[in-house]
Formats: sequence, C-alpha cells, structure tokens
Amino acid sequence: MENKLIQKAIKGDKDAFTSFVILYQRRIFGFVRLKIANLSSAEEIVQ
Repeated sequence: MENKLIQKAIKGDKDAFTSFVILYQRRIFGFVRLKIANLSSAEEIVQ
C-alpha cells in the first residue's frame, strides 16, 4: 500500500500524498516530540 501511495505521490497525485501524510503523521510527530521539548516547536516542525 505504501509503495503505491509513494509512486502516485511522486507522479503528482495530491490525494495519495495526503493519504501518505495521514498514515505517518502521528509517528512522525511522536518522534519529533521526543527530540524537541517545546510542544509548539514540535508541531511547527511536523507541519
């Protein structure tokens, strides 16, 4: 599933890119939050 989303996103499919971001958004935020003490800074980085 992820490979298909990536391939579609590379070709310009905005819906595929959005789906990929939604799929990994929490994981990415969690990782950044571990590294960045300031919550609003972590949110800004993930955006």
